[in-house]
Amino acid sequence: MSTVTAAMMAGLPAAILWWSANVKREDVIPAFKTLYTLLDDAPQSICILVDLRERPNFPLTDTLRGALDGVFQHHNLDKWLVVGSTSLAQTIGRTLSAITRRSNILWFKTYDEAIAYLKQGETQDA
Repeated sequence: MSTVTAAMMAGLPAAILWWSANVKREDVIPAFKTLYTLLDDAPQSICILVDLRERPNFPLTDTLRGALDGVFQHHNLDKWLVVGSTSLAQTIGRTLSAITRRSNILWFKTYDEAIAYLKQGETQDA
């Protein structure tokens, strides 16, 4: 099983990027490539829910490269909704925002808060 996975979230305008606790470096770039394809195939802008609840150990270079190689600036990317946090995750977020000059990362303490945010956006769009 992959230690980083990307998939659309059923019934929500979002994809999820899930990270296990012990991330294998070779799983990072393929997950971002899948995410890029999901963004390409989306009929509208979507959010990406980044699930860090297992407090992963990120391979820093691969994570930054995966995000910067198209995903972070993709025209169908609305916001990153990050659930759970580590100091390294916050550093990665600040670095991505500084490089791209985009401030589209929201931090949530719980998964339920992020889902509520997504559902609130759905009702506003309807």
